[in-house]
Amino acid sequence: MRVLVAPLNWGLGHATRCIPVIHYLVQQKHEVILASDGQALVLLKKEFPGLPFVELPKWKIHYHIKPFFLGMLWQLPKFLLAIIKERRKIKSISKEYEIDAIISDSRYGIYDNVIPSVFISHQINIQFPTLFHFLGRWFNQRHQHYISRFQQVWIPDVAKGIADKLSKIELPQVKHIGMISRFSRLTETSNQHHKILFLLSGPEPTRTQFEKIILNQIKNSDYDNFQFELVRGTNRKTQIKNIPLAISMHGVIDKIELETKIKQASLVVLRSGYTSVMDMLAIGKKVVFVPTPGQTEQEYLAKQLQEKYKALVVTQKDFRLDKILAEHDNIPLIKEDPSSFNQFSFFVDNWLQEVQTKLTNLRGHD
Repeated sequence: MRVLVAPLNWGLGHATRCIPVIHYLVQQKHEVILASDGQALVLLKKEFPGLPFVELPKWKIHYHIKPFFLGMLWQLPKFLLAIIKERRKIKSISKEYEIDAIISDSRYGIYDNVIPSVFISHQINIQFPTLFHFLGRWFNQRHQHYISRFQQVWIPDVAKGIADKLSKIELPQVKHIGMISRFSRLTETSNQHHKILFLLSGPEPTRTQFEKIILNQIKNSDYDNFQFELVRGTNRKTQIKNIPLAISMHGVIDKIELETKIKQASLVVLRSGYTSVMDMLAIGKKVVFVPTPGQTEQEYLAKQLQEKYKALVVTQKDFRLDKILAEHDNIPLIKEDPSSFNQFSFFVDNWLQEVQTKLTNLRGHD
């Protein structure tokens, strides 16, 4: 069976949480075609060098408009234009590759009325501040209207899990398929004492802003007892001046190398993006979450992590590396039961069986 997997290119989270699904499809001897753009496509091509790929239209969204949710509303015409471009593109892709099934991670235009199509998202209800509740209600109605065009909606979480209000929706095709992570549980001997790993991700310019904060604080202080590594989450060749000698830096790295670095670190500092949260819960780590400023989703998830796992959360404007390192040994470890991550293959199998039955019936009528 030929399955198209198409994650959105907003940060790397959509692409990375598709990686376990793609691996599973390949293991089950299905033909997988990758479809995305930008850094997400670069990552997938690096992870799956032997798979065919298609470049999708870019979502030309800017993130400098604050607050974040108003910026998204202001650029709504761009969203709609991107969806129209995706609808045109998927028609040619489906014909050229003879696609049997589609898995779209947050790409609203990558579906087909005839080909069985799945939409993956943890965020069905966009969070708006109370003052703008009326806008949120209207926006989410439109949001869910587009999602309802897919035959199934997969929420990568357990029922009443970490996404909670983000994933509540009254649609019959919605299924909680369990948490998804490309990483495995940490072993007790993996950690290297006082090794701090920074994982940067997400949209510009906030990614670069946080990177500068980290580098400046390391450069202007003396941390002889600590080792630092920074994974930038981008391969863009931006000029970084006066990189501190105490830190080693990397661009986009593959899954094996990244998993090794995470497991070796005694503490990980990263955004509270949903995929990053799932990865940390899967591995079991000491973590400091720094939500992307103005992103209501990440701010909501950060509160959930504080309540459910006693996680340490720090805003970007209040980020003080010296204070964090002073509390290094007391920062709580967060982890989730491994059984929460062993469910998605069951849903994938069931869906593909439904697709196969449909294909068999169609061919029987030919």
